[in-house]
Amino acid sequence: MRKMIIGLLAACALSASAQVTIKPKMTAGLEKTYHLAGFNKSVNQNGTDSLAYSVDQTFKVNTASPDSAVISMSYTNIKTSQGNTMPDMELLVHHPLLFSVNPDGTPRHLLNAKELIDAYKVDNSEIDDDYLNFLFSDNYLISNLSANSIIELFGKTLQNGKTTVKQDDDVVEVDYQLSADGKTIDADSKPSPSTKIRKHFVFGNDGWPTAYSLTTTIDMGEEMGKSVVGTKATLLEEQ
Repeated sequence: MRKMIIGLLAACALSASAQVTIKPKMTAGLEKTYHLAGFNKSVNQNGTDSLAYSVDQTFKVNTASPDSAVISMSYTNIKTSQGNTMPDMELLVHHPLLFSVNPDGTPRHLLNAKELIDAYKVDNSEIDDDYLNFLFSDNYLISNLSANSIIELFGKTLQNGKTTVKQDDDVVEVDYQLSADGKTIDADSKPSPSTKIRKHFVFGNDGWPTAYSLTTTIDMGEEMGKSVVGTKATLLEEQ
């Protein structure tokens, strides 16, 4: 009888967390800084190549109203294992990405595209204008923030088990596993036969992540080789 009661309690706990909606706090002045540690490793017939980096990423809610908010995202303290430059990150050291979001945190529009394009051209004068217009467009911004970032689950209602989601132009099946309190979420997907993606989120009481990790593995076989890209983010102590 005691085992049966424990089993029923466990079932009730699972049922209570079978669905969760991520609702981040959006208050003007709110600021979150994460320390990111990432790596890129490839193995093929020519050997192994790897790069590691670390950077601090800051999200700040500049303004907030009942129907929208404006967030800036910037980087500081960029370091790499090989001294490589990371132009996309370095751009956002001096020119934060400015974008609007809906009240639930889902991205809407990039607000300072011209500033970013002009700044990018200073150090990359040979870059094609069409490419820059694509790189700093609403569609590209939203697809990246909504698919592979700390804030990608903002505004989403998730259920335990497999579900289909749209990523870029593809429909992908994702297996979500939710903790009993709905604060920890694991996501596994295979957008293609050669690719596996694993993500891990831990959310605080205000709906913002306190920890996040992403691992993408692409295995093209013995001849083409295998690559693994990973990122781990930890919320730094708030002031």
